[in-house]
Amino acid sequence: MFENIVMEIGLLLGFAAFVSLLINVLKFFGVVKDGTADKWVGGFNLLGVLALFAVRIFIPDFDPLPIDSVLGTIAAVGSFVLSYVVTIWGSKITYKAVKGLPVIGKSNSA
Repeated sequence: MFENIVMEIGLLLGFAAFVSLLINVLKFFGVVKDGTADKWVGGFNLLGVLALFAVRIFIPDFDPLPIDSVLGTIAAVGSFVLSYVVTIWGSKITYKAVKGLPVIGKSNSA
């Protein structure tokens, strides 16, 4: 049973996308440090396998696909939001970096 659950969790693409988004959000806030993302992915996947295993013990007919679909939607929307936030944040940093430089850092304010 456990081997089947490990294989099944690998097929849940919404869960995988959600884990990826979650790790990127945690990177943005400095929780996940450079070079440790693979350990975080492994940990979240292990938690997913254990959670699915525990649910299957008590509810053998449980179908994770509807939840996986919701997680996939959250991951898609969250990716757009995170991309937007990073773009705005990056633009502010770039503006401060080039402020006062000839041509590209010129201001037209009085």
